[in-house]
Amino acid sequence: MFDELLNDGAKMSEKVRPIQDPEHQEAHDAEAREGGVEEYVDFVEVETTGAVLHVALAGPKDGEPVLMLHGFPDLWVTWAWQVKPLIDAGYRLIMPDQRGYNLSSRPRQVEAYGMEVMEQDHLDLLEALGYGDRKVHLVGHDWGGAMSWWLAEHYPDRWETLTVLNCPPMKVLAKAAQKHLRQIRRSWYIAFFQVPLVPEKLAAAGDFRALESALKKGAAPSAFTAGDLEVLRRAWGRPGAVRGMINWYRAGTKTLRKSGRSKKITVPTTILWGEQDFALHELLVEPSAARCETVEVKRFPAAGHWVHREAPEAIAEAMVEAFGARS
Repeated sequence: MFDELLNDGAKMSEKVRPIQDPEHQEAHDAEAREGGVEEYVDFVEVETTGAVLHVALAGPKDGEPVLMLHGFPDLWVTWAWQVKPLIDAGYRLIMPDQRGYNLSSRPRQVEAYGMEVMEQDHLDLLEALGYGDRKVHLVGHDWGGAMSWWLAEHYPDRWETLTVLNCPPMKVLAKAAQKHLRQIRRSWYIAFFQVPLVPEKLAAAGDFRALESALKKGAAPSAFTAGDLEVLRRAWGRPGAVRGMINWYRAGTKTLRKSGRSKKITVPTTILWGEQDFALHELLVEPSAARCETVEVKRFPAAGHWVHREAPEAIAEAMVEAFGARS
């Protein structure tokens, strides 16, 4: 049974194992039920160089692999509404809870969340699942988008395509946050997250009222059900999870200071952008696209930051088109 979770021809890796703790398996099953994908998804633990990631797998095991990276303050189930359309199109979905989130490893140290550190999580993950010598479609939203830009820049030969939802490359955002008032007004929270301890306390107060408010502010009412929010509150309540999520922001500023000159993105790229984003202004789209040798931009005027939750069918269709056009 467990062998069937791996792709055809993959050698069983000792770094991939079933979910070890029955309570953790029950938690993931509950997430899948709330997302309406319980019949399509299986879960494994994957040991990487510096973490253990909990990973949702869906779709035919011989399908083209798609690595899907969630953002802040989300988890794997953010992609639930894209699961069935993508697996119906024949794709094999790999949806980890990223480092610091939910039941994946949640190290205390800020340095553990640098892009130059966490990149190995995803390279190791693909190697362990048997995709070490195969190109993969890469998808990311928010911080998952930032990680996707980073991976595409530094490991271009690993990716068939790059699809990014409402996130610019880190240096594009950093430049805009210094020069454009419209983005400066939206970026205040990034500076606030650099303060020790206080952001964690405020985020957790009132049963995570501030995090829930950010989700509701940034998306249409239909984007997150009461059940979705309860799933997220359980994930936020894991010991060290809020600290881990916020540490992405703290480490991101350090990564920017250490990183060198940006390289052109050579992976064929699609940018999907909800224009009503409360955190990231649409002025970021053009300089992001300018980083790419081959790029298509699709805008969604009525959607906001969680564009894949507000326009789920259109986003799934755009993903299938992006993958198919470049395969």
